[in-house]
Amino acid sequence: LTSIYIPASVTTIESNGFRDCTALEKVITPSIAAWCGISFPGNNATSNPLNYAHHLYVGSKESNSEVTDLVVPTGIEEIKALAFYGFTAMTSLSLPETVKKIDNYAFYGSTGLTEVTLPEGFEELGHYVFDGSTSLASMVLPSTLTKIGYYSFMNVPLLTDVYCNADPSTLSWQNNGSQFIADKGTYFHVAHPSAWIATFPDANVTYIGELTLSENDDNSEVLEENDGLLCNVQLTRTLRSGSYNTFAVPFDVSSEQLESVLGEGVKVKE
Repeated sequence: LTSIYIPASVTTIESNGFRDCTALEKVITPSIAAWCGISFPGNNATSNPLNYAHHLYVGSKESNSEVTDLVVPTGIEEIKALAFYGFTAMTSLSLPETVKKIDNYAFYGSTGLTEVTLPEGFEELGHYVFDGSTSLASMVLPSTLTKIGYYSFMNVPLLTDVYCNADPSTLSWQNNGSQFIADKGTYFHVAHPSAWIATFPDANVTYIGELTLSENDDNSEVLEENDGLLCNVQLTRTLRSGSYNTFAVPFDVSSEQLESVLGEGVKVKE
């Protein structure tokens, strides 16, 4: 068996449904919505033909096209367990705001993915979701996220940057000490690093604060909260062309850093 067409009438594929179908090269579904409607009970990868074929096509048996940029249609609320297990041909993933949950193993072994953004409104990330996604380098987690399951980010050696907008006080984060790159090589960008450090002190990440300092605001509280912590700082300052401009910051800024933002010829005076 090298190719299989699975019609929209199929809503469940039982455990071991495609066991040892190692010659499979092509799985055809009438639509991504139809594929998202299939359940694979038992967390058994041999029920999903993608585990062997690694390539998904949309259309009919006679006329179809390969999916590499996966766009999940609006209206889908959950990516079911094992849904895209072993889908190595996928290079990008787009999720609608209607998706609230990604269940266990849904994108396990997605070696072609390089970045993922979970939309606002998304709530729950199951177990082992992105385990083995060896090309994944960047991730955005929304403010609405309430759960990260066991080993969702295991074996992701290139995942250097996670931009997390979630609230640590309402987040359930399981096994946070045994995920991401070893030795805290993953940078976890957050608005309030001190709160994350207090809530998840054993997480295997390096917290980086993402701060914005405005010329019109009193920034003393923000600076006090993040004193001594690793932070990226964005300065909002109105500059006048053709004249001297000054600003004061509570940390060192080099002329090279200013030139990279404002252009050559900028001078730093201490």
